[in-house]
Amino acid sequence: MNQFKNYFMKNIGLEKVKILCIGDIILDKFISGKVERISPEAPIPILNVKEEKNVLGGVGNVIANISSLGVSSEVISCIGSDVAGESIKKLISQLPNTKCILKTDKAKVSTVKERYVSGSQHLLRVDKEDKKEINVNLEEKLKLLIKNRIEKFDVVILSDYGKGLLTKSLTKEIIKVSKKNKIPVIVDPNGKNYSKYYGCTIITPNKLELSLASDINCHSDSEVSKAAKKIKNENKINYVLVTRSEDGMTLFSSSGKPLNFKSEAREVYDVSGAGDTVVATLAIILGAGGGVELAAKISNFAAGLVVGKFGTSVIKRNELADYINIKVNKKNENKVTNLKNGLDLIYEWRQEKVSIGFTNGVFDIMHEGHLKSLNYCKNYCDKLVIGLNSDQSVKKLKGDSRPINNHEFRSKILSLLEIVDLVVIFNDTNPLNLIKKIRPNFLFKGADYRLEKIIGKNFVEGYGGKVLLTPYVKGLSSSKIISKIRTGK
Repeated sequence: MNQFKNYFMKNIGLEKVKILCIGDIILDKFISGKVERISPEAPIPILNVKEEKNVLGGVGNVIANISSLGVSSEVISCIGSDVAGESIKKLISQLPNTKCILKTDKAKVSTVKERYVSGSQHLLRVDKEDKKEINVNLEEKLKLLIKNRIEKFDVVILSDYGKGLLTKSLTKEIIKVSKKNKIPVIVDPNGKNYSKYYGCTIITPNKLELSLASDINCHSDSEVSKAAKKIKNENKINYVLVTRSEDGMTLFSSSGKPLNFKSEAREVYDVSGAGDTVVATLAIILGAGGGVELAAKISNFAAGLVVGKFGTSVIKRNELADYINIKVNKKNENKVTNLKNGLDLIYEWRQEKVSIGFTNGVFDIMHEGHLKSLNYCKNYCDKLVIGLNSDQSVKKLKGDSRPINNHEFRSKILSLLEIVDLVVIFNDTNPLNLIKKIRPNFLFKGADYRLEKIIGKNFVEGYGGKVLLTPYVKGLSSSKIISKIRTGK
């Protein structure tokens, strides 16, 4: 997650990123007030209106998030010849770094969602919309417009709310010209038939949308995986990022197993527009040169932040940066623990069906050999646990002059490595008790050890675990480095 600072804290590349957003634009109206009595005419609450607020929804919320995060975008959409359409224009004009091309279709009305709210409680939503597809003449004009402008952008977002703009023909043409120009396309989908999104880069359905599109119930992890793979393979989509509410998000790619991102939400007040925040953040990170996995991870943090706000909301760059730094620092602090707390965490991991690796050592002075060994370990397991010899344990093994660094410092250094998931400090001279408690799927030890002499080997192999030797860099050890410092040789 250190790469995050390169995108948001240091602002590298963000000012140059340009995102094209195409999709259905919506006017979200929030009518707020107080309910103090029930109507005598019918068993319904009476709302005493105190405030009315208009915000952008649909693809409008996507560009609002992009603007709030300090990135440039252009939106192409369609509105009706009405008051709501004029309100949408005015709201877009107030967004920094945002251009718009809004085509007026006199045969359609602008989409409006009115939400009546008391406190944080939604009482009623009233929709005014026309789902009829745009006419062929407008469709052809948009195709030509997009074809002539596409090369100016780093990423394309298709925000499909099923209001008639993204016809099958137009959607396919956008994906075709984007691929021709090697521009990634992120799709926030709608409806049951995903064939119109054939060949897109990333698609971001929620569980309900995934279930409808695949005709598979998505209650369990295995059902979600089966459904995601089905729409991915049928439509030649590179990545499927499933948003799963309180269960976070799961990324499915062509190679490797699914990546699960645990929900980062502190509290959930409102999920309105959370999907828009996800696609906006995804596009920004991809446009700045980040990989899909990093983009998904940061998008998950963004979603966790925005659902803690009320209504259709956006997040700011500093707000997201601070939020992630708090989460990352807390995560690093929580990596170092005692055996009891460590076992509780390992139990949770086992419920998530992840593989657990274990290795141990003093790690007195970190060097290249340590990093190569730990990287090797992480390539075999989902979660890597390190048993760290306490100061007391090290003195018993190496004498009173060791360790050079105390176990508080050594554990902190290890916790800062992204490849390390847990550090457990132990007082024994060997890790057998730890190994028996943890029961890892993989037990790792340096190749300078003989396999048959590795402590815990028989125990781990007894329940089907594997024992592996990690690469050993000849001549590199903390003891030799310390000796060289002391003697100068």
